[in-house]
Amino acid sequence: MAWTTVENVRLHLIGPVSPVRTIRNEWAMISSESNATVSVLPIRVDSVRVKGILQAIPAIRAVTLDGEGWTQFTSEQVIPGSVAVFDGEYLHNMFAEGIDFIIDYENGRIRREAGSQINSGSTVTVFYGNFQVFETGVDYDIEYGSGRIIWLSGSRIPDPYFIAIDYDVSDSGATDELLSQSILEAEAKITARLTPPYTAQSTHALLTVGSTELSCAVAAQALASKPLGMSRDTASDDRTKRWMELATKFEADAWKTLEPFLRKATRHVGYAKKNG
Repeated sequence: MAWTTVENVRLHLIGPVSPVRTIRNEWAMISSESNATVSVLPIRVDSVRVKGILQAIPAIRAVTLDGEGWTQFTSEQVIPGSVAVFDGEYLHNMFAEGIDFIIDYENGRIRREAGSQINSGSTVTVFYGNFQVFETGVDYDIEYGSGRIIWLSGSRIPDPYFIAIDYDVSDSGATDELLSQSILEAEAKITARLTPPYTAQSTHALLTVGSTELSCAVAAQALASKPLGMSRDTASDDRTKRWMELATKFEADAWKTLEPFLRKATRHVGYAKKNG
C-alpha cells in the first residue's frame, strides 16, 4: 500500500523554493457531461476557487469615503468591471474609476484617489456585481494532476455554465510523474527496512508522515539536479542550493519520524529520475 499521495507530497514540498504565479478569473465551460480544464499546470493544492455570476441585478451600497483610505463595501469578491460609483442618493454625477476612485476587486474595497472629484467625507452610491463562490466537494471536484474541474450532481453550478477559476501555479517542475516516482522510491526504501511486526500493509499516522517526508527528500534532490543541464545563473544556483537544503532537512526529519518502525541502516536518499 502507499502511505502517502502525490497531493500530500506536493503540499509539503512546493512553496519554500519555487515561485508561485497567480491566475485569476480564467473562464471555462463546465457541465454534467464536460469537465472544465485550467490552462496552466501544475496547480498548487488548495489554491483553487471556482466562481460564477448568478446575480443579474447589481447590489447597491452607500459608502462614506474619508481621505484616501480603504473602505469596505462588501465581504465578497467583486466582478471586475462591474462597479459604477455615483454621488449621493440622487445619482447626478458618475465618477471615473482610476481617476476618482480605486476598487480592490479581490477584497471588496474602495478608496478615493488624490485629486478626486469625490470630496473627502462625502457619501457615494456604489453599484457592483458579486461572484458566487462555489464549494469544492459539494459543487465540484478537482483533479490537481490534470487540472480538471468536475461538475457534481446536485451542484449549485448551473448545467451547463461558464465558471471563473482562480488558482496558483508553481513553476517548480514537480510534475505528477516526478512525485509519483519519488513516492515509489521512498516507500521501497521504507519497506525494505521495516522491522516486525510492521509490514507494507501496516497503517500508522507516523508511517504516513515519514513517507511524505522521505518522498519530499527524494523529489527535492531530483529537482536540485534539474538546473545542472541548463544554462547556469545566480537564480538557478540559488534554487539548486535551496532544493538541496530542503532534501537534507526532509531526509533527517523522515528517518527520525520512521525510527520506531525500522531496522538500523545507512541513511541514503537516491535520485528520482524523470522520463524524457
